[in-house]
Amino acid sequence: MSSIQQTQAAIKAIHHFLSDAPTYIRAIQHYQINLVTTYEKAQQAYDGVEMFKDDLEQIVQDWSNLTSSSEDMIAELFIRSLVTDLDTAQDTLKQLQSVASDLKTNSTKVGTELSEKLKQLEAELTSAEQQIDQLNTQITETGKSLNKIKDQLSGASGFWEGFKTGISFGAYSGLRNKLSQEKSLQQDYSAKLSQLKSASSTIQSDVQAIKQVQPALSTCDYLYDNLAPLQNTLSELLEQVKETEHDGDKVVSATKMKVADFYAKKLDKKMQDLLAWPKAFSV
Repeated sequence: MSSIQQTQAAIKAIHHFLSDAPTYIRAIQHYQINLVTTYEKAQQAYDGVEMFKDDLEQIVQDWSNLTSSSEDMIAELFIRSLVTDLDTAQDTLKQLQSVASDLKTNSTKVGTELSEKLKQLEAELTSAEQQIDQLNTQITETGKSLNKIKDQLSGASGFWEGFKTGISFGAYSGLRNKLSQEKSLQQDYSAKLSQLKSASSTIQSDVQAIKQVQPALSTCDYLYDNLAPLQNTLSELLEQVKETEHDGDKVVSATKMKVADFYAKKLDKKMQDLLAWPKAFSV
């Protein structure tokens, strides 16, 4: 992707992150990962984007006014207005770069913490799934054992069990004791299985939350990474406009060329480079 496309992708990611951040924060706050600071820096960056977008729109309007001016004196007014607004935009962009740098530093740190936590959670999830499989096997085996004991108690073995218990005045009750033990085991296994499934479900939800927030954080980095080409374009244009703004009268006197036409011819290439950028900020 070009710098313009990457900048647009970053701004979209920041916008979506700001919309979804409350959900992300609630989902992973118990892991002591500070997404609140990331949210605050993302908001500052988005505010800076909006301010610079306004500055760009004003520059576009200045250029339109300048190039469509039919009177030389009016064109001179618009070139001075263009210089002022380019200066303002450059200051705004520098502030945005600073905020975007802070956002990148924070999002990189948080992204690393999330990656580490994700590895831990996925390992815990694998362990939980293995334990669930083991408990399901144990519950199945216990069920088979219970059915076998019940069959024995209802048949000849049950008769002799009752006989032995009777003549020993209740002291002997092997199958019934075994039945009770197997039932207790099955209850323990079922309780552990329920707890593990609940824990597994929570871990799965947290894993999904982390996987959703990670791409947004990494894409936010594009903003800072791609503002340098825009700063270069803006600086070069501003320098050229300042060098040219006092040449209009001289050229017009020598060539009879309209002031607006002179500026349009002299500045158009650099201006077109800048005019490619507003779409990056149209989110």
